[in-house]
Amino acid sequence: MPTNLSVRFLWLPAIALVSLLTSGAVPCAAADDCVIIVNKANPLDSMSEADVRKLFLGEKAAWPDGTKAIPITPTSDKPEYGPAIKKTTGMSGADLKRYFIQLSFLGKAVSPPKTLDSSASIAKFVSASRGAISCVPAADAGPTVKILKN
Repeated sequence: MPTNLSVRFLWLPAIALVSLLTSGAVPCAAADDCVIIVNKANPLDSMSEADVRKLFLGEKAAWPDGTKAIPITPTSDKPEYGPAIKKTTGMSGADLKRYFIQLSFLGKAVSPPKTLDSSASIAKFVSASRGAISCVPAADAGPTVKILKN
């Protein structure tokens, strides 16, 4: 017969799931659940994983038309941070931080991606900024941005 303590712990996953579903935010469970978004004025319809990676790692600073690239990630305290970083760079969040620290020690002036608090704020920024690129849960992309094929 279950104790009161074990019954309480059985409810915790259910409560967490209900909280997640009612919050409206459905984070990427994996990098495959996320999509790469850009401003609708961006002339590209697709982009290779290698080129996305170059933009997020600062190896490329501009789009083919010369527009300055503005890579954006969720803040590291968000559940979609890890999958978004994995999809855009192929790294873990910790590896990405080490990468930019290493660049600064080498004297290279490369800034890490801009961070924003939520997928909604990221999509809003991307829709307003011609050079912006990010990775958000597919459900949060919305109609105001373009989803790139890869």
